[in-house]
Amino acid sequence: MTQEQLEAIEARVGAAVPGPWFLVGDSSGAAMELQTAEKWWEGKVIWSSGHGEYAFPDDATGEFIRASREDVPALLGYIKEIEAELRLHKEDRVRLRSENLRLFSENQRFRRQIEEATMKGLVFFCEEKR
Repeated sequence: MTQEQLEAIEARVGAAVPGPWFLVGDSSGAAMELQTAEKWWEGKVIWSSGHGEYAFPDDATGEFIRASREDVPALLGYIKEIEAELRLHKEDRVRLRSENLRLFSENQRFRRQIEEATMKGLVFFCEEKR
């Protein structure tokens, strides 16, 4: 998903009627409303269908509703891509940490060997000078 696509989705979200939204009506679907409150008499109607009365969303909210069918799957796909990338980075981090510990241990071993060799060299040098 590109930055441009994310910005377009964000613009649609910002332009639409603020949420949360509630679907209010009877279970038969004869009269349904999408509105900003759970009780039909308390909220702003965003969309209505039934009993011969219809209400349609403003252009920005209508565009948000129309685009959501594509936006939501695209965002879910993007989240899956990011999660996969994060898993790879986590695996790399674990592998690199293990390698770092191995190299640190090896470095310590080399330092001890150098120290021992230096001490032997000093002892040998001192014995030669006698």
